[in-house]
Amino acid sequence: MQVLTQISRNTKSVEEKMSRQAQNSRIGLTLIKLMLLQCMGVIIQVKAQAGRLPDDEVKALVEIAAQVGKKGWNFKVDPCINESSWATPKSNSRPLYNNSLICNCSYPHGACHVVQLFLKGQDLAGVLPPALVKLPYLKTIDLTRNYLSGNIPREWASTKLEYLSIESNLFSGMVPIELGKLVNLENLILSSNNLTGVFPVALTNLTKLTELEIQASGFKGPIPSSISILSNLTELDLSFNRLEGKVPDLGGLTKLEFMYLTSNLLTGPIPDWIKSRDSHCQIDISYNSLLELSAPTCREYLNLFKSFSGRDNLILSECLKDFPCSKDRYSLHINCGGKATTAGKIKYEEDVDLAGAAKYVHVRENWGFSSTGNFWDVNTSANDYVANNVSILTMNKAELYTSARLSPLSFTYYARCLANGNYTVKLHFAEIVFRDNRSFYSLGRRIFDVYVQEKLVRKDFDIENTAQGVDKVVVEEFKAVVTNKVLMIRFYWAGKGTTAAPKRGTYGPLISAISVESGNCIGV
Repeated sequence: MQVLTQISRNTKSVEEKMSRQAQNSRIGLTLIKLMLLQCMGVIIQVKAQAGRLPDDEVKALVEIAAQVGKKGWNFKVDPCINESSWATPKSNSRPLYNNSLICNCSYPHGACHVVQLFLKGQDLAGVLPPALVKLPYLKTIDLTRNYLSGNIPREWASTKLEYLSIESNLFSGMVPIELGKLVNLENLILSSNNLTGVFPVALTNLTKLTELEIQASGFKGPIPSSISILSNLTELDLSFNRLEGKVPDLGGLTKLEFMYLTSNLLTGPIPDWIKSRDSHCQIDISYNSLLELSAPTCREYLNLFKSFSGRDNLILSECLKDFPCSKDRYSLHINCGGKATTAGKIKYEEDVDLAGAAKYVHVRENWGFSSTGNFWDVNTSANDYVANNVSILTMNKAELYTSARLSPLSFTYYARCLANGNYTVKLHFAEIVFRDNRSFYSLGRRIFDVYVQEKLVRKDFDIENTAQGVDKVVVEEFKAVVTNKVLMIRFYWAGKGTTAAPKRGTYGPLISAISVESGNCIGV
């Protein structure tokens, strides 16, 4: 009897154990199912977000649009799908216009993030957008050629930007020192604005910079010597400001290819490191007030035109010491950019020497020219500084207009050995690059300023508009007084007109021929 009772107890124990195992198994299966469902939910959620811009970045774009005054973005579609309102195709009718938002959708789980934003040439009239900081993956922002005003937002300092261009706008004030925290920046372009104060030393913390352009922006004070630690710089443009003091020692910038300090208030000697640079580096320090005693020997890739205080023609004397004035002259006629020719009874000298980014041409006794500037966004050769006609010319004296001298920024012709007295200056122009038909060659506008003897004689001069068409001649006549045997004629591009029509790099002043005659001579 006891044995049977024990067997019954053992049997019951086994049943209870099996029941518990079955229950645990069911619980385990339930947990597994729940986990699978949860994972599926995550997968479904991730799949729903794949290829789409996160809501917080969309909201940031809404804020940015409001801040800059941007109209037309279609927020009913995902900004990353390349819909036309987010990625407007390039058009010949709007060559400077760029409306592009570029996403990177290769992040984990296929998530998309904004990495580049181009709002160029759109006449946006808002402010520089603080909301950029809400695009945490943004690397490129280009707001060039708008009407954006206000100050540079301090908030931008926390971004991961590698490229920043806000050139040709209306923003003002000082550059915030916080921008020195943009340690990933490789290109910084702040030119043609209304900045105030001294050059921001904090920018020298940006050691990855390869391009630093702050041209014509109103900076004063010295150039900080700490720029010398920006060892990756290939282009430095601080021209047309009011920078003063000595040129710092930048000899350690071995990668430097272009340096423009043109038209500032720099003083002191020309540093030895500039004198020792070879043709690999184009340097322009023209139009400053440097010490005369530091003048080096003349080199084509070092532009020192009107660089010295005291005697305006010092560099002319230095560079032309082997070409002393043999006699006083009373006239000069140049076929700019072309071969020697005769128009009417006047013989025009050839002007076929190749110009460059920072070049001073001085191979003649009685005249030469200085050229400054490098064309944007194109691989420039010396041939790009001469224009040739693109159609058959039928105007009178067409031989004067088949070619022309041009420059992306500024060039100056000088005449020397002139007898002192009164002169008549005639400048011959014809627009031989742009067209007035319906092709993309009709889209360009060339606008520049003209100076005679340092006096502004034509502001915002437009050849095509003045001549009322292309391939048409316009001759501008001016009176000038020569008191030191030197006459200077300067052409300067002040940032107006087009830069990419009919092709990239097509802009800047253009001159076809120059005629200079004393008051006792009869000109053409």
